Amino acid sequence: MFERRLITMSGLAIMATLTLAACNREEVEAEPEVVVEPDMRVAQIDRLDIGRSPGGWIVTAHARDERGVIERMHFSEGERTDDVLSYDLESAITEIPAQGLGRLMPQAGLAAEFIPDAELDGVMVIEVNALNGSQRITVPQRVQAPVEVEAQ
Repeated sequence: MFERRLITMSGLAIMATLTLAACNREEVEAEPEVVVEPDMRVAQIDRLDIGRSPGGWIVTAHARDERGVIERMHFSEGERTDDVLSYDLESAITEIPAQGLGRLMPQAGLAAEFIPDAELDGVMVIEVNALNGSQRITVPQRVQAPVEVEAQ
């Protein structure tokens, strides 16, 4: 019984000490945490291709990145200025090597985007941006059938 009382008394003493310590502590305002969004654009675009498809054009980008394994690469629509339609080529970068373990071999990826004819009205150039530059490709002119004018 003596042991049980000793344990209870020491438990109460510890709780009293912690309570008093908490009462005397001043509130310290935490600095707001600054979150830097990583740039999700792939590092480099090697080549752009464009091909006709029913109702529009398909733009294909061949890209490389040495920061990690490229996954889920996609076009993210950017701005349209005059006759240029621009996109950012983005990707989820995974399997990044730990510090000091060296670098990965450049990882290659391929992404394609269908662009309807209606979105390309007046567009002469499609630009795709990467982290280390951009590539441009000219939209081939769409040939329209000549309109016959009847003589009056």
